[in-house]
Amino acid sequence: MRSPKRPAKDSDEGVSATVGTIMALMVFMFLFGMIQNQYVPVAMKDAEANHMRTVESQFGTLKEKIDTLIMLNAFNYSAYSPITLGSDGIPVFASQTPGFLSFQSGKDLVNVTYILNKNISGRIETSRLYGNTSGEIDLYVPNRYYTSQKFVYACGAVILYQDTGAVMKAGPGFSIINQSGDIVVNLRTIRLIGDQITKSGTSTEGLYSSLIYTYNSAKSSNRTEFLNSTLWINITSSYADAWETWINSTLAEHGLNNVTDFSVTKTLINSNQLPNIYQVSLKINDVLSLSMKRSLVEISTGEA
Repeated sequence: MRSPKRPAKDSDEGVSATVGTIMALMVFMFLFGMIQNQYVPVAMKDAEANHMRTVESQFGTLKEKIDTLIMLNAFNYSAYSPITLGSDGIPVFASQTPGFLSFQSGKDLVNVTYILNKNISGRIETSRLYGNTSGEIDLYVPNRYYTSQKFVYACGAVILYQDTGAVMKAGPGFSIINQSGDIVVNLRTIRLIGDQITKSGTSTEGLYSSLIYTYNSAKSSNRTEFLNSTLWINITSSYADAWETWINSTLAEHGLNNVTDFSVTKTLINSNQLPNIYQVSLKINDVLSLSMKRSLVEISTGEA
């Protein structure tokens, strides 16, 4: 005897439930895909770009506070500068973008040599004024949706580095006056010291800047006595493009000629790391006088 067949109605209801579940999953996957492929990249690019704008402002504030310490000779005061390491993500859809903060006291070097020749009673007397500065604070953010960037504070300047090259965002303490061919230079060098700092993540970290000392030194020459007094500034840096461009534009703005008044050369020092390390050498002729302020600043996180 044959078993009785199930009613066709029961079979149709089972198929309808399965099809409904599949359709609901397809709609969900479609919406999820739209969010993941269209909304998330735009939102994350905006978040990373906003973070880099924040970092640029924070590095500008860091420079401003160190400059203020030096200007006011504030030896018993520590300036606090927050640095936001990374950007927030989107819960479920995209993770945070971390950044990497570091400080090294021996990185990036500026060497200043002022060669002063005086004709004293027919005898040439040569004197030299030296000044060195080093130390670098940088934040590298390997953005996934926006351009990966690194902001750097070194030698009193703020530099932006990315794959297309380096750009000077805020120049060092340097001013120059052209007095009918005689050059007057005012230069501020800043050396950063302190324990090495390495931080990573998306939190906001604080850096403390403390002025240890400031030393003013000056060399002057007399127009009737000096002979070919020359100022050399050698900058050893991974961001040579920024320095070279800034030097050429700054001196040109002050009316100096890039043939008779000054010259700039760039020499590769180390190609075993990226970015490569170069030495940018600036030679300024007929420097009537140089006033140089040398400052030592300690960098710390305030942690015991």
